[in-house]
Amino acid sequence: MTPGTRRIAGRAGGLRIRGRLLVSFLGLEVGLIALTAALIERQARGSLEAELAARLEAVASAASTQIDPSLIGPLLSLEASPEAGTRTRARLGERLSQLRAATGVRRIYILDLDGRGHLDTDSRAVPGADLPQARVHRRILDRAAGGVSASTPLFRDVTGEMRKTGYAPLYVRGEVAGVVGVEADAGFLREVDLLRGKILLVGLLGFAVAAVLSFGIARSVTRPLGDLVQAARAMGSGDLSHPIPAGRPDEIGFLARTLDEARERLSERDRTLRAMVAGIAHEVRNPLGGIQIYAELLDGDEGLTGGQRERVRRVLKEIRRLGDIVEEFLTYARPQAPQRQSFDPSGLVEEAVDLLAGHREERGVRIEIGAPTEPARVVVDPGQLRQILLNLIRNAIEASPRDAAVQVGWEVHGPTAAIWVEDHGPGIPQEQRDRVFEPFYTTKAAGAGLGLSIVKHLVEQNGGRVSHERPHGGGCRFTVRLERGREDPRGA
Repeated sequence: MTPGTRRIAGRAGGLRIRGRLLVSFLGLEVGLIALTAALIERQARGSLEAELAARLEAVASAASTQIDPSLIGPLLSLEASPEAGTRTRARLGERLSQLRAATGVRRIYILDLDGRGHLDTDSRAVPGADLPQARVHRRILDRAAGGVSASTPLFRDVTGEMRKTGYAPLYVRGEVAGVVGVEADAGFLREVDLLRGKILLVGLLGFAVAAVLSFGIARSVTRPLGDLVQAARAMGSGDLSHPIPAGRPDEIGFLARTLDEARERLSERDRTLRAMVAGIAHEVRNPLGGIQIYAELLDGDEGLTGGQRERVRRVLKEIRRLGDIVEEFLTYARPQAPQRQSFDPSGLVEEAVDLLAGHREERGVRIEIGAPTEPARVVVDPGQLRQILLNLIRNAIEASPRDAAVQVGWEVHGPTAAIWVEDHGPGIPQEQRDRVFEPFYTTKAAGAGLGLSIVKHLVEQNGGRVSHERPHGGGCRFTVRLERGREDPRGA
């Protein structure tokens, strides 16, 4: 995994942790609210329905006890004369109507064991006709016919209203001769609906409170983790100068303290390494400078033969190459804080190409500079950008075959500007792509392996990032992305 990939993974990982915490907390809250509401509604509905069933059965039993048994037989069998049947029906009907009004039920009726209605407080009922509910409630009627009061489950009538009916047996000379039915509206369901609305309102308020609390808890966990991610990102880019706060007493605090200890150890090792590199570079540069002076004096000696002068010039070439390596060591060992400013990089690109003209001609490589489609100012330290360009263009020249071309260009991408250097060499092998920016890592026969490491360090010091890819035509392209600068209103 490349450093850039690790940064993206760390950032996405932090978001995933916060999202998982929020989803977990809110999901638990919603589940608890829904379960509680369902249980409360079920309990309330069951209790009210049971209460209504007991009430209906009690009214039906009361109605059966208030009816004179001597009148039941003639009523159900229709043995009495029409006049007597009418009087009996009127007297019983008045009594049932009084009972219906006193109890507040919707309807009271008397039916025989075959399910035919004989007396009903509903004036639309026809005496002796089969009752539709008798067929639907056959099992309940059979229980009442067996001498046990019973009630139906809730049902909807033809109008869509919720109803419930209770049945009680009618006795004549100790035997069940008929059944009293008492029907009532399930008005209590309106109370259950109101209760459900109240539960939903309380649940929404609870959800809002839980959302705020969950966000606070998630933030309290993920914010320090985000700080640790930022610290790890800075450490990964080589910035070891900022201590990591570890004021928490929990596991996150322990992780922060452990990471800070690692930062201190890395910082100490980095200081030791840079001091050693600087010391070696100084020890090498001083005698190397003397050797160069004597070699240049020797090169100016008119008594040298042609072969001797060629060998002296080879020595000078190697001395200059060693001088470049020493400069790389010193740049790596003593990085300077950037002095960033906004400017057009085209002049620096041309300067870097000119400085490498001898190297380019020696390798037989062309350099092509592309012009951007629009002005592309960048915010960067000019001296450090010059070093970045020199290192990248030098690497591209050395990677290119003779007569090949190295392309240098830059373009704008929204708030950033990208400067790229592309060669047509063999490219970077897959197994080496993650290591090209490591200090002292190189696959070339010459060089210290610090060029790309210095590039990465300088780019990140200036708030940018550097990457590499393999173009479709082969070779390798290094791209430096920097903050885009604003246009100079003076046109400079």
